[in-house]
Amino acid sequence: MSEWVRVKKSEPCPICGKPDFCTRTTDGTAIRCTRVESEKPSADKNGGIAWLHSMSDPLPPLPPPKEIEKKADWTKECKAMFGHEKAHSKRRVLSHDLSVSVNSLELLRVGIGWDEHNGVEFSSWPSRDSAGRCIGYVRRYHGGSKKTNQGGSTGVFYSSRWCHHPGPVFVVEGGSDVAACESNDLCAIGRASNTCGWHWIKEMISKHCPFKKIIVVGERDENPSKRGTVSSCPVDCKGCSYCWPGLFGAKMVAKELNASWVLVPPGFKDMRELLSKGGLWLDLVKAF
Repeated sequence: MSEWVRVKKSEPCPICGKPDFCTRTTDGTAIRCTRVESEKPSADKNGGIAWLHSMSDPLPPLPPPKEIEKKADWTKECKAMFGHEKAHSKRRVLSHDLSVSVNSLELLRVGIGWDEHNGVEFSSWPSRDSAGRCIGYVRRYHGGSKKTNQGGSTGVFYSSRWCHHPGPVFVVEGGSDVAACESNDLCAIGRASNTCGWHWIKEMISKHCPFKKIIVVGERDENPSKRGTVSSCPVDCKGCSYCWPGLFGAKMVAKELNASWVLVPPGFKDMRELLSKGGLWLDLVKAF
């Protein structure tokens, strides 16, 4: 029986060419691509969406994936990384590099760790379910590359006081955007990617602040050079998951949350960049 395995740098997705998020079957007959659409959408257990693609010319088969221990709770590991003797220094470096406060990183319980196989240092960003339980974490490396820890699930990023801030709930993308919002006393929850995590967020808002305005923030990551290179993204595409994942994800998540969506203003890529470079979050409220 064929199983699903993640693509990687040495064997990227044959549909979109990217080394992350997409999966393939071990027998090479099918791809679940998170960027290029097909007539067969396929939502995953983390609230993300992908599209099935059948391979007329199957990929070389792969051995079954190694059994990785799936943990329901990663609190112990994340607590150890947060409390490590070098963790505070790591948070100070991140504070400078990301233009966020040290306090915001402490509220998000950001810690420090090292890869098991090569000893490369990373900062650990715990992701949680709607009840606050740590169900996995993201490893962020020098230069900004990120990797979801094996054996964990994809949750969302938020601090313990997220719903006590004034103003609307900003549904942003990634932990660093949440840190930027925390640094500016803004209410925010971070999804792990452009489409993931909306089911957790829906539960959180319904339970803690059902009357707050919700604004889903999309990134300015448009890539016009991709248009017309795959069948699902024509040359006149107005923004799909392949050529403009930020726009696509904002629309999709907003629909699921029955919320408003907005792109960060031109000149800024994401919420963190908007706030760190002097932009005004009120511009987002006025944009729709």
